[in-house]
Amino acid sequence: MAFLNYKEGGYIYFGIDIYRDVELVESLGSGIPRILRAYGEDCFKFTDNFIRITLPISAHDHASDHASDHASAQVEKLVYALIGEMGRSELQELLSIKNRDYFRTDYLNPAISNGYIELTIPDKPNSQYQKYRLTAKGIALKNSLTNNK
Repeated sequence: MAFLNYKEGGYIYFGIDIYRDVELVESLGSGIPRILRAYGEDCFKFTDNFIRITLPISAHDHASDHASDHASAQVEKLVYALIGEMGRSELQELLSIKNRDYFRTDYLNPAISNGYIELTIPDKPNSQYQKYRLTAKGIALKNSLTNNK
């Protein structure tokens, strides 16, 4: 296996015969399926001697935007429930969560830090008028959750 890293992206070459070693490829875990979900088949180039995977340098360079790679069950529930712009108390009530600290640490903060939702007033995170909305990544996750239900 060889890696080429470059500021504008890079290539990963896997020197295996994909058609002959299908069981080996399937045993590699969830990496290839996750790449397929995130970037689609266009990033793969198959030849007789190698597989070339071309990944965009930025998550925003691709439409599916890593939608479901690392979303916890709590973040998924929050993203699925969020419609338009909503405040913290409104979201807590919608999700039937009474404990404000639990909501912040297990739902809200991970959703923000992983880029699924954003603040409507980012320069005043503690504003009483603060609301939250889905990012492009959050919309992609919500769409994938909707399609899987």
